[in-house]
Amino acid sequence: VLPCLSDENNKTENFDTAMKTKQKLLVLLTETPETLQSMNISDMMNVLVAHIQPNSVYTDATGREYKSPAMISVTTKMAVLQWILMLHTHVPVKINVHYDTIFPAVIATLSDVNDEVVLFSIKLLSSLCIQHNERDQTNFESFMESLVTLFKEDEKLLEKRCSFIIQALCQHIDCEKVFCTLASILGKKEEVGFTALVVQYLNWILLTSTSLLPLRQTLKKYGTREKKSRFSLSLSLSLSLYISLSLSRSQSLLLMLGFEVIIYLNRK
Repeated sequence: VLPCLSDENNKTENFDTAMKTKQKLLVLLTETPETLQSMNISDMMNVLVAHIQPNSVYTDATGREYKSPAMISVTTKMAVLQWILMLHTHVPVKINVHYDTIFPAVIATLSDVNDEVVLFSIKLLSSLCIQHNERDQTNFESFMESLVTLFKEDEKLLEKRCSFIIQALCQHIDCEKVFCTLASILGKKEEVGFTALVVQYLNWILLTSTSLLPLRQTLKKYGTREKKSRFSLSLSLSLSLYISLSLSRSQSLLLMLGFEVIIYLNRK
């Protein structure tokens, strides 16, 4: 089914049939979770992950070897992400053992040019990281580490998509948790220039994004002393750290501006 979805530009009969088949299978398996319990998820994951990674070699249930296309269509990527989310929703225990394979593949799609793919990838990653136990917390921290690394390796992605990705992530995971975790990760980085740039973007997102209004309100009105301590030390100390580093005057002024606004909000 997945290879046939690559014909989206031609809209062939195979493509139409594949779309209908994909949808019927999703509905069928969702309505009969006992079927999922009896399925070999490992073989399925090999095929799914390969179809969001161009030129990936994979084997099917019969042991035959295949290679995914060099150019994977948006429709194929979306189908893969939908399938993985469905599997995680209905058979999370079976998916757990494949986290190390799923995470790198899905995180890589955050650099996709298609907004729909990026948004669904964030939804899936957030679902995998929702904190129910210690493993989920570890997954979230690993995800955020990988996101920072992705920004470091792709300066254009940081410049063009940082705000889009962070705001979308905050739609699924508590924004305070997102910013505190980023602050903790950035506070350990030695690359001063990169770190300063990320903090500058985060300051701007925090201070201007409509979706982050709850976080700004949290900064203005601390519910408890414990919350104040946890949040202000994680974020404010991280921000102030970079201001004190040997940055250029323009960088220091930009960072100081964001930090001073946060201080102002804290005192309101």
